[in-house]
Amino acid sequence: PHGSELEGFEGYLDLYRYSGVPYILNAVEGCWELYKRDWQHPGGGIVMCEFADYAHPGCNYFYKTYHYNELCCSSFWLHLNQRLHRLFPDEEKYTFEVEQSIYNIAIANQSGDTDIRYLALLDERKRPPVRLNHCCAGVGTRIFASLPEYLFTMTRDTLSCDLYAPCELDWETDEQVIRVTEETNFPYEGQIRMSLFMEHEQAFTLRLRMPHYVRGPVEVHLNGQTIAQGQPGSYCVISRTFQPGDVIEYFLDLQWQAVKYHGDNEVPGYERYSYLYGPLLMAVVGMRNQEFGVVVPGRGEDFLSRLIPASQPLHFAVDGAPELSVAPYLELEREEFTCFPMFTV
Repeated sequence: PHGSELEGFEGYLDLYRYSGVPYILNAVEGCWELYKRDWQHPGGGIVMCEFADYAHPGCNYFYKTYHYNELCCSSFWLHLNQRLHRLFPDEEKYTFEVEQSIYNIAIANQSGDTDIRYLALLDERKRPPVRLNHCCAGVGTRIFASLPEYLFTMTRDTLSCDLYAPCELDWETDEQVIRVTEETNFPYEGQIRMSLFMEHEQAFTLRLRMPHYVRGPVEVHLNGQTIAQGQPGSYCVISRTFQPGDVIEYFLDLQWQAVKYHGDNEVPGYERYSYLYGPLLMAVVGMRNQEFGVVVPGRGEDFLSRLIPASQPLHFAVDGAPELSVAPYLELEREEFTCFPMFTV
């Protein structure tokens, strides 16, 4: 199995758009469900990989002796989900897959400012780039060059805000060019502020993504007044006449998630967990103290309550384990770490 098979299902979507034959769409959606169920690591990485004929559905390998989380595979998955989002714009789940592929695989696979890694390993250490020119460097360059197109989806009368980042957009509508500026420190903070600059008032539809991992409902404010309420896992749709200088603000209260590990790298007598903050996969940084990984005293389900904020955003010390710290996986370079700490059963 290899993630390049996902490219075939992009072609299936083209056939479906041309023909409208239901069984073709059923095949694509079935592929999507099987992939999510059997082949995806927390954070969005893909377990199947070239030279990994040992892999099987649900194996969830993550030791460095295995090939997994290849950037090429996540690139194919990202673009398949981008196409599904354009076909089904109200389904937040497809946008989420694009988002976590960018944060936890593409950006996490950057090697400083010199190269792009081949694999996003989740335990022990990130692997250095294999060579200066390889397939993942190519698709990674494509992803980074195309990052702006994942932020918004546009028609002449509708603007969808899909991913959040500091940015500026010139949106060409039927009547005028509307400049949209977005101020945020997402995903480290959840405050979103969007300002509209245009020559005259205009009626259009604004669709704001409310990620499924936020606490809801989300109040949306226009010039300080509440105008809508968004629900997690959906798009908040606002159709109205907007005025020059309008400011839209809302706060996305990102949640933590603890995911219990199941797969072939389970160790008898221990439980493994991974932890996510919003779309970000988090890592426990520290030297491994057992042959199979990092053992943390206490219970996995209580680990989040023991995190002590450090000076950097989303960096934490661990109460009762001073040798360990927690940080976003995408920030790590050569540190020893694990995304699957072990806890005694």
